[in-house]
Amino acid sequence: MRREPTSEHARDEPTVSIVTPCLDPGERIARCLESVAAQSYAHVEHVVVDGGSSDGTPARLAAAPRLRWLSEPDAGQAAAINKGLALATGSIVGWLNADDVLVPDAVARAVGAFARRPGLGLVYGACRIVAGGRELMTWRPPRRLSYAALERGAWIPQPGSFMRRSLLDSLGGLDESFELSLDVDLWLRALAAGVESRRLPGVVSVFELHPASKSGSLPRSRFFEENARAFLLAGRPRGAALSLGQAAAESAALGGAVASARLEAELARALAAGAASVPPLPARTIEAAARAEAAVIELRSSARGLGRLLSLELWRDPAIRGRLAGAARRGAPRLARRLVRRASERGAP
Repeated sequence: MRREPTSEHARDEPTVSIVTPCLDPGERIARCLESVAAQSYAHVEHVVVDGGSSDGTPARLAAAPRLRWLSEPDAGQAAAINKGLALATGSIVGWLNADDVLVPDAVARAVGAFARRPGLGLVYGACRIVAGGRELMTWRPPRRLSYAALERGAWIPQPGSFMRRSLLDSLGGLDESFELSLDVDLWLRALAAGVESRRLPGVVSVFELHPASKSGSLPRSRFFEENARAFLLAGRPRGAALSLGQAAAESAALGGAVASARLEAELARALAAGAASVPPLPARTIEAAARAEAAVIELRSSARGLGRLLSLELWRDPAIRGRLAGAARRGAPRLARRLVRRASERGAP
């Protein structure tokens, strides 16, 4: 359980508000609630905005101690988070989806970072990705948020990110027209406002992939397409072009492979969308991003991805070069281990 203040100094510490939007989350929300209640920092306010669940969630929320919640229909995730933020009282805020959890000292680390640097507007940390009870990877974000990082795909994890309430209010909250890239749009607007950001040490959150979640049920291409719209709204056509190329490759991927004919068809569609954008998006960037993302996808499962990396044209763009180099560092050793394992299995008596 959350510890109580033990000194006069503790009572002067800021309140941190965490908003959780949900709709029929099932039993998973119990872990989210428990992770917030178990924070080592004393002054945490948890606000849950339920969209009218029919799976027993309101009863679970009613039974939870020290929780502010409401249950009523809403206009989607961003609208629910904005509604919760309007109810929140903390000077530091964040949102945590019902599938995600915070490590016990996540809030304490965030508050400490803000206290040490009064000019900080945003902090975030690494996020562990799990599925079916198995750890898939650790999402390690860049040390500081930047346009270059976002454009090369080095995004920051939304779970475990915290902002000063004053900054979020100045940005006008979340854009409710976004279904998937509401966080990317917010980070881009924060950059435009000159936000100072820092990465917290270590893992601060755990993100679960499962078939009922957005990340587990929707094609990844949908996320990249919304990212492209966020970059366009931010006046970053190059970032939009990179995202459209990535969307094309994801749309062409089937079972870990990228069929050449399908890639060409999806690339043609992306190029047409880029030409119709205002301003028109650079075709060479879209194409390079699509072919680079195809290599990244195939590196996860086959040696074909390594062959795709041999195209010198892909390495000319700095953002694409960084993504390819990172994928090669991560994918080549995994692929080598997989090939060795398969060879030993075939050679076993």
